[in-house]
Amino acid sequence: MIKIFGSFLFFLTIACVFSVGKQTKTFPKYTWQTPPSIVNCIHEEDMNPKIFDDAVKFWEDHGHVFLFKENYQGDLCDSETPYGFIVIKISYELNFYTLGTTEKIFKKNLKEMKGSIINLNYYYIDDGLILTHEIGHALGYNHVNKIGHIMHPMRPEADYYFY
Repeated sequence: MIKIFGSFLFFLTIACVFSVGKQTKTFPKYTWQTPPSIVNCIHEEDMNPKIFDDAVKFWEDHGHVFLFKENYQGDLCDSETPYGFIVIKISYELNFYTLGTTEKIFKKNLKEMKGSIINLNYYYIDDGLILTHEIGHALGYNHVNKIGHIMHPMRPEADYYFY
C-alpha cells in the first residue's frame, strides 16, 4: 500500500512539474450552431477595411469559420436582431472610456448564439485589437484575466494572444 501511495505521489509531482507554466485553453461560453456571417457596416472613410480583414483573419486562424464576410452598407446594419450575423458599427455615443460594446443575441438555456451587434467607439476606430476583442465576444467568449490574452478586459493588458 505504501509503495502504491509513493508511486502515486511521485507521478503527481512529475505531472505538476511538467504542467507549470502551461496555458489552459479558452472556450466560448456561448456557441454558434452554424457559422455566423460577419458584416462591417463602418464606411471605408471611417475605418480602414484592412482592420476588419485582420480581425476576422485572427479568429479564422484560431479555428473559427464565418459563412461570409464583407464590408456592407445596407438594411442589415440597422437591424436590432441580426440573426445569423455579427454586425459591426461605429458609435458616437459611447463615453471616452468605453472602447467598444458587444450585444449578444442568444438562447440562454441552450448557450447558443443567434446574432451579435458590435459598437466601436469612434475615438478608437483604428485600434484593431479592440475590434478583434469585440469579435471574440460576438463569438461567445467572455473576459479572461490572463495578461496578453486577446480577451483580457483592460486594453493595456491585452494583446494578440489566444490560448
